[in-house]
Amino acid sequence: MKSTLAEKGPWQKAVEVVLDAEDVNKRLGQVVARYRERAAIPGFRKGKVPTNLVQSTFAPNIERDLLNELLPECLDRVIEEHDLRLAAPPTVTELSFRHGEPLKFTATFDLFPIIEPKDYQGLELEVEETEIDDKLIDDFLENLRQRAARGTPVLRPSQPGDVVDISVQPVDVNGNRLPKMKREDIRLEAGGANLLPEFKEATIGVSNGEQKLLHVKYPETTNDPNLAGQERRYRMKVLQVVERHVPALNDAFATAVDGSATLEELRTKVRLRYEGEEKMRAQERLEEALIGKLIDANPFDVPEPLVRAAHKRAMEQAKKDNPNATEEELATALEPMIVRRWKRDVLLESIARKESLALTDDEFEQKLSSLLAQEREPAAARRRLEKEGRIPTLRTRFQEQKTFGFMLEGATVHRILKPREAASPADAAS
Repeated sequence: MKSTLAEKGPWQKAVEVVLDAEDVNKRLGQVVARYRERAAIPGFRKGKVPTNLVQSTFAPNIERDLLNELLPECLDRVIEEHDLRLAAPPTVTELSFRHGEPLKFTATFDLFPIIEPKDYQGLELEVEETEIDDKLIDDFLENLRQRAARGTPVLRPSQPGDVVDISVQPVDVNGNRLPKMKREDIRLEAGGANLLPEFKEATIGVSNGEQKLLHVKYPETTNDPNLAGQERRYRMKVLQVVERHVPALNDAFATAVDGSATLEELRTKVRLRYEGEEKMRAQERLEEALIGKLIDANPFDVPEPLVRAAHKRAMEQAKKDNPNATEEELATALEPMIVRRWKRDVLLESIARKESLALTDDEFEQKLSSLLAQEREPAAARRRLEKEGRIPTLRTRFQEQKTFGFMLEGATVHRILKPREAASPADAAS
């Protein structure tokens, strides 16, 4: 077989392939022989049909089978001979095949980009880190206290801090039930800070069985687009008032919720957890900043087949996540992210190759063992990963970590500590 390589475009090559007539005829004879063994033609015993009759009778099928065998084999040899890394399956054109003549065709290959990376060492980077302050720890512990609270039904009117179970029925201006609108049972904190003003007022000072008509005006910023800026009327009925008993924040509470010996020990655990999570987020932001610098310093176009395949997968998921968005809106949002992701992958791989940073099997096993050590049954967890086909994904992640580590060792990183932003109140009724 002879193959001639030619440049066709960015990350694309065309290969003219010629397979000798002798090799083609040899394979043709093998295909015909298989058909002759199975051929059932009246007047001939099975396996005794003349070869020329088999060829003429089954010519289209024989040619199809021959090409289905030869083309993939030739393409595999071309890929190996020219060391091609494909971004998509090749396309075959200009196919020429006649009995007794060489097989000729042209194969077009879209290639995975291989670039010569530059300016990836000695980078100057800036990353923001959120301050883990005492208030964050206090808020977390208060949330734990509230979740650990126990409730006792009471017959008195509700007070701020009580829990009020209510039913809410949509009604018209006259208080009549709206057709096809279902009643909803919900649980609210009496006078809760996150409630809409109408519900905040209506849940204080009410008793079991009491009913109220509410005229609710939803802000434009309401999360539900069907309610934003709208007015609704409801009949509210109190089903139950519950007095909450919140445990004291002390050593006994720390032992009960976490097994910590003291409240101070629990506070330390919570702080370490938050600091660990923020460190991970800061590392992600740092890596994204690094990738941004690399992309700016190494401009190149991503092969269209790579973008097209990733775009199709991303669109399928985006439609599920955003059913109300148009396909044009989703495509506009997705394409820059897809292109950036591919550039990221190409650059990291190119740097790893240039710096001989390939992850060894020993390194992979060490990192995997460290990861699985957090599991209750590491061996079972590994079997599950293997069964789910997630081992290659983990290897890629560990390889990227190694490459990032190499670049960050020589980088100058400016860390900026910023205050934690206060959470904005919810705009829903509950």
